Amino acid sequence: MNTDLDVKPFINETIKALMGYSERSGILSPQAVQCFNNALNQSLINRYDTSFVFETLLTIIESASKRDLKFNFDRVLRNTKGRDFSGNVLDFDSVFNNIKFTTKNNSLSFNEHELSTLSMVVFLKEQGYISQAEDILTVLKDEILRRVYLDYYKSQFRRVVSFYLKNGNEVFQDVGKSVSTKRGPRNKNYKEVYKIVCLTIGEYPDVSHYSLSNKLAVHFANHKNAPSKQTLMRWVQDIRSELCQTPHEPYIRRFKLITQ
Repeated sequence: MNTDLDVKPFINETIKALMGYSERSGILSPQAVQCFNNALNQSLINRYDTSFVFETLLTIIESASKRDLKFNFDRVLRNTKGRDFSGNVLDFDSVFNNIKFTTKNNSLSFNEHELSTLSMVVFLKEQGYISQAEDILTVLKDEILRRVYLDYYKSQFRRVVSFYLKNGNEVFQDVGKSVSTKRGPRNKNYKEVYKIVCLTIGEYPDVSHYSLSNKLAVHFANHKNAPSKQTLMRWVQDIRSELCQTPHEPYIRRFKLITQ
């Protein structure tokens, strides 16, 4: 195994690249994820301490994720009304509806439980319970940090290392390539489906397999050799399984496909 002196310049260059992608496109962007995967590949090839590389990069990812979370939460809370035009505190249901409206076009998707918790934060602040509201907000941020950001990158680490070990130390190039070699040739639309699914579940993690498959069927209806609904359902399930991504109830009902 190579020494720390060998790996530190490699890690520093990777951090610079990763932060560049994070600032331009977001820490969950395909470019940032691919940069992370490439770094793990090179670490394995060069016989660096891959666990050390991973833990170091994860610290940077966590820091970038917290900035992303702060930006999203600040924007939502700033634009959510907790009082009516007369200055009266709104009831909880009204605050909840305002939160749902405010987060509709937010880059970070919230599930129903998280929306309820955010509503409670706003409601408590308007009632004067500032300290309690901040405590709840801290817990909520930690939950989303783990669920949306850290768990995703940990699953990428497992997949890259697993692929490397199972395939005679071949390099894991990218998710699309490794999967499409198994299923892609059967339908020329597969790669586009894969890209759309990855982008869409990044924005809407709790959309159901069924809803996502139906929207894909409409999207590809006029394409040549359009895959059937059954095929799309199978692809969606396989892709999410590969990504270790599972939707949670209550499922998101209103969403749009992210195509680019």
